[in-house]
Amino acid sequence: MTEAKNYSHQNGWELVENEGDTHNLPQRRVANAMKKMNDILVRIDAPTKELSQVAEVLEEQIANLEGYGKIRTVDAANRLVKQQGSMQDLFDIYDSDPWIGRSHPSAPRIDFRREGNKIIGETVLGDAFQGPFRRVHGGIIAGIFDILLARSMTMIDRFAVTGKLDIRYMKGTPLYEKLHLEAEVVRDSGRKIIVQGFISADGVKTAEAKGVFIDPSAKSS
Repeated sequence: MTEAKNYSHQNGWELVENEGDTHNLPQRRVANAMKKMNDILVRIDAPTKELSQVAEVLEEQIANLEGYGKIRTVDAANRLVKQQGSMQDLFDIYDSDPWIGRSHPSAPRIDFRREGNKIIGETVLGDAFQGPFRRVHGGIIAGIFDILLARSMTMIDRFAVTGKLDIRYMKGTPLYEKLHLEAEVVRDSGRKIIVQGFISADGVKTAEAKGVFIDPSAKSS
């Protein structure tokens, strides 16, 4: 990928969400396999012998990979804050994000799109994200809201960090059902940006949130 003076954060999200991009395809394949493994492994009732064999295979593969280095996304984030970043920086940050990264082994699959001035998302969460009473864990809901509201920053092409996140849990969010996510920017005061959103299942809201995001590159008013 090449440097891009006129990149946008929307371009960065679209780059990560593009399934045809082969830049990180091998790592995405590994991550996707691990996501499936996470879902299968939670509360699995399998013979001890078979689980031991799987553990041996995984431990061998871990030993093969653990000597490799890491991409320093903190450097990429610092360049973006200073408005000196590139499409590569955007890709490195978004593709490894713990909530939406296609190359992150535990991130849920969330598909986003733009509709008017809103960001819309869809996801289905399985056993790996279960809390009590066979519903999505409340901490998972909080994490999804954080990335959902942050995703709405692309509507105003801003790079901002979470300052405050208020969540109202209205009812249990179901597993293995399509969840509708929606968020929009309601006020942009320069350094401080107010965003709100909600999660629903089958047309019924299960949780809603309001967040304050801070643009570190903007001056305080």
